[in-house]
Amino acid sequence: MNWSRVISLALLTLVVVSCSSNKPRPDDNVLNDEAPEWVYNPNVDWDADDEPFTYWATGRARINFDLDLAEEKAFADGRADVGAFLETTIQRLLEAYIGEAGDQMNDASLSSLVNDQLYTRQVINASLSGVRTEAKWWDGEYYYVWLKYNANDEFFGNFANSLNERLKSNTRKLTAQSRDRMRDELERILRERNETMESINE
Repeated sequence: MNWSRVISLALLTLVVVSCSSNKPRPDDNVLNDEAPEWVYNPNVDWDADDEPFTYWATGRARINFDLDLAEEKAFADGRADVGAFLETTIQRLLEAYIGEAGDQMNDASLSSLVNDQLYTRQVINASLSGVRTEAKWWDGEYYYVWLKYNANDEFFGNFANSLNERLKSNTRKLTAQSRDRMRDELERILRERNETMESINE
């Protein structure tokens, strides 16, 4: 018996098995044939009346050998999209609040909140846990996740409470009327964004 040949064949078998075991495999929740519409249009299910505070995002990551890692990276990519939206939204809500307050908002420390990256990051970090995966799909090269985020449930309370704490330190208080007006502004921002996405994907 040619033992060197036997050993070589055994080693080759191990390599093949190892490589194949690391390749991505579909599961019951993944369709790996035709791409679903949300891959290209995350707003495919947006309903302005039923879900006015919903933000949809699609995350993508290249697949190497580890499908689970690709899913994590795709989720992080979509989550970063949500975070970027929240960053600009915080600035717009603060600007709207300061503009409404007018002469009453004469404290430079409050006005500086618009450009306070630490404050913004704290609010975002406290709000991103609400990002939810609605669907997954991969095509052999990229892994995609479809994410849903309710900005009213997961973000607005954190934002309003953190702003109120800052106001208290300056002997002010966020009134119920101001809170309602900022929630209305949040809905307007989301509607504006979602309508823009709809027009792009028509």
